[in-house]
Amino acid sequence: MPEILVTACAILLGAAAVLAWLGADTWGTLVVAPNDTRRGVAVLLLPVVRSLGRAALLATVLSVLVLARTRASPARLCLIGLVAVADLLAAHRGQNPTAPSALFSMRPPGLRYLADDEGRRVYSYDYTSNGPSAMAHLGHRGYRMKLRREDWPGPWAEAAALRWGFHPFVLGYWGVDGAYQVDTLGLYSAEMNWLTIYIRLQEDTPVHLRLLQLGAVHRVVSLHPQPELAELAVLDSPLLEPVRIYAVPAPLPRAYAVDGVRVAAGEAAIRMIGTPDFDLHREVILPGGPARPSDAAFRSQVRLTLRRPDRSVAEAALSAPGYVVLVDAFDPDWRATVDGTPAPVLRANVAFQAVAVPAGSHRVELVYRPRSVIWGAVITLLAVATALALALRAGARRNA
Repeated sequence: MPEILVTACAILLGAAAVLAWLGADTWGTLVVAPNDTRRGVAVLLLPVVRSLGRAALLATVLSVLVLARTRASPARLCLIGLVAVADLLAAHRGQNPTAPSALFSMRPPGLRYLADDEGRRVYSYDYTSNGPSAMAHLGHRGYRMKLRREDWPGPWAEAAALRWGFHPFVLGYWGVDGAYQVDTLGLYSAEMNWLTIYIRLQEDTPVHLRLLQLGAVHRVVSLHPQPELAELAVLDSPLLEPVRIYAVPAPLPRAYAVDGVRVAAGEAAIRMIGTPDFDLHREVILPGGPARPSDAAFRSQVRLTLRRPDRSVAEAALSAPGYVVLVDAFDPDWRATVDGTPAPVLRANVAFQAVAVPAGSHRVELVYRPRSVIWGAVITLLAVATALALALRAGARRNA
């Protein structure tokens, strides 16, 4: 049975190589669009022909060795092993090439417009995840390079172009906080997913701008014009369209205080954000509790002194009781203290955080302590203690 399989593989690979070479201009158009190349389909398929030819040759040699009616010997087994290793080297050589260091050391010229020490965020359009938006604004799906693929200077040209164009998934490499990114890992709460989808549904409407302001977004990166925003730069790039960078007018800071409260949850809260009478800078939407209007005399100063993935510290001074709002994703495992006294963390503005703070100057601290980590630590300690107990018991029995 193995002999038949090896022989069949050799025949099939050889036939495929011949067909790829002789019939490339006929059936090759099913694989490569003729309009996308200047070199001809046969030339583009030449590497495939070579790979199939090498594989067919090695499979033929292996088939001859397997079918040979001679007694197995160390030399023959060694030769079969060498052929198998040669096949692996031929098939997988260059399969996972290392990217050049220049790809990671490059600093796109637009980066200087995105840097911000106050924790404000950048919204970058994702033309891959939002296909309808790409078709509407660019006339094509996804990202396109100025050069044809066959003219790229190297295999990493597309990656460099996406970094140049500040694709949402590469912003964090330069320490830039992204906003409303698509949740490809499935880590968002349902509410944060709502906002992520809603802002895309509201493109080219006034609600889109309000969501940018609500999310502490101070810059927008796109490949299409944004008439409602202030244009900072239009930069040439390897992409078909130039990279455009815009400033968002009057965005909320990463941490701020308000005294006005509106009460709504779920879909109603999302709709409330888009209403013109909701004052982003003076009100917060909470899922429960009493509502109250904002007092025009209310004044506050909030300064983030520490911002880490699992801990935030803010110094806040309020003229009257209110709420310190942090533009970070709400999760029930966040814990807050005000001047060292525990305080509840509330879901604010659909998916962010808020802590009730009395009038005066206060230190507000939030730490992330997920229950899963605590339970994991407890289980680990119990497992270690059980293992030690069993080991000591076994040692006592041996010494008895």
